[in-house]
Amino acid sequence: MSRINKEYCIKLCLHSSAPIAASEQSFITRNATTFILRLSAWKSGGCPILFFVIQYKQQRQLDWNVLSPRIEPEEEYAKITNLTPSTWYSILVTAHNNAGPTEVEYVTSTLTLLGGTIEPEIVGEKEQLRKYKKSFNYCASELCCNCSRCCISSSVLPCLQEKRYKAFLIITKVKVLLDLRI
Repeated sequence: MSRINKEYCIKLCLHSSAPIAASEQSFITRNATTFILRLSAWKSGGCPILFFVIQYKQQRQLDWNVLSPRIEPEEEYAKITNLTPSTWYSILVTAHNNAGPTEVEYVTSTLTLLGGTIEPEIVGEKEQLRKYKKSFNYCASELCCNCSRCCISSSVLPCLQEKRYKAFLIITKVKVLLDLRI
């Protein structure tokens, strides 16, 4: 790239954004053992995409497999092969341009050997965490309610008993006074 083109690109990129991620439908084509990623589905954000970094893993695994640390956008397609049929995967794509990187995680599955889709499972740690948090919040609120009931009961009950005792004393005094009058 010539010096003039570089300066023009830098000025252009000052008013541009990082790459814009493609939708899963336009980006990923899948079969039982392969994902084909259409890199051209990503938008540049006004500044040309310099390269992609693509990683993938089976859902619930910790370690990512690096497909390539640098895929040029001119390649147009990237293939992830030798996958397990009927299995959920995460695909982490980072696209870089002069305005900055964009990182997106796609969660998708391979097809069955007969070409069918599989049932969604609870995917991602965030979903699990949200479920646990919701459950915890429910338990915490129930615990607070029960503690409040105990506190109220322990403070009100003695007062009621004391009032009953005082009422008993007053009634007894009234009876005594009435008995004296008669």
